[in-house]
Amino acid sequence: MFACHVWQESPSLLADEVSRQCPDWYVMFRAGELTIQGPFEIHAPEPVETACTLPQVDNSAPLSTNIDYQFLAGRLSWWGIDVSPLDWQNRWDEQIRGAADAAGVPARLLKAMLANESQFWPLWTGDKGEQGWMQLTWDGADTALRHDPELFQKYCTLAIFLPYCTGYDLLTAYQQTLIKDALVADLAVNGTPLQVADQAADDLWIDAHVLRAYACQAVELYPDQDVWQSAAVIYNAGSACISGGVVCSQGQKYLQEIAWK
Repeated sequence: MFACHVWQESPSLLADEVSRQCPDWYVMFRAGELTIQGPFEIHAPEPVETACTLPQVDNSAPLSTNIDYQFLAGRLSWWGIDVSPLDWQNRWDEQIRGAADAAGVPARLLKAMLANESQFWPLWTGDKGEQGWMQLTWDGADTALRHDPELFQKYCTLAIFLPYCTGYDLLTAYQQTLIKDALVADLAVNGTPLQVADQAADDLWIDAHVLRAYACQAVELYPDQDVWQSAAVIYNAGSACISGGVVCSQGQKYLQEIAWK
């Protein structure tokens, strides 16, 4: 890997010397993205491993829905929010599409899963510490980090020392716990429903990458099955729900509920 050498008398690497001698590296150095080897040698980070190869998706179709979300309607009324359930469920469609495009996942499936998990109510809380519109659990975070390198890199560098972020499976159980905690905590929101909804919309990148991670797991476990259907089933009911190409009753019920195709 290409390295830049900084010559200085100080035993520690100084930002002004990096700026003067390795200007192209300065921004990454200040952001903590560089590996330091010895007092004077800095290395660029390894490229992030790509996620698995998934079928290409076409997200050009409209995402607008007209579903009678009674819980959502009740919450909007309770909080005195002058927005109809119809407008509420469709107001983030373009952000959903953008996040889905970036992750390479079907936008309609992503929206259907978000709607099923939380009805887009940002203050929804589950019994197992689920967070966000996607209602991601701690165990779900484990699957997401294990199968999506971008998610892993993002939260590994936030939670533990950068040089250890070479692979989720290479970490200790304690290190994995720190990273899972960081991911789930990032989905936690605070504020009024409108403020919190905007926070949840900002987290759509995470939601889309979680779906991609489950799709990668589906490809690994069930290469002959429909990848997106399998991803949705695994997310809701676990990998054991699919056996011999047959989806368990809970998984079948979930597919009927999201009805994304």
